[in-house]
Amino acid sequence: MEYKVMRPHQGDKWYDVGDTRDAKPNSVAHLVASGTLVDPSDNDGAAQSEGEKSEPTVENKSDTPASNKAQKPENAKAT
Repeated sequence: MEYKVMRPHQGDKWYDVGDTRDAKPNSVAHLVASGTLVDPSDNDGAAQSEGEKSEPTVENKSDTPASNKAQKPENAKAT
């Protein structure tokens, strides 16, 4: 089966972005799962453009921003 290379990697030889790699599906399943290879006949991989990644969702875990540790407290004595 042929796969489109989305990220450069070394397999049986060096593959650059845009190359086509011919391999057995179970020998490159980890590369397909990580997004390094994409099955061109698969609609999910064809919809994404090259180099496009989704932004990670940021979850606000605190209501107040963290204080700066390098900043002296207001009530500190001057020496």
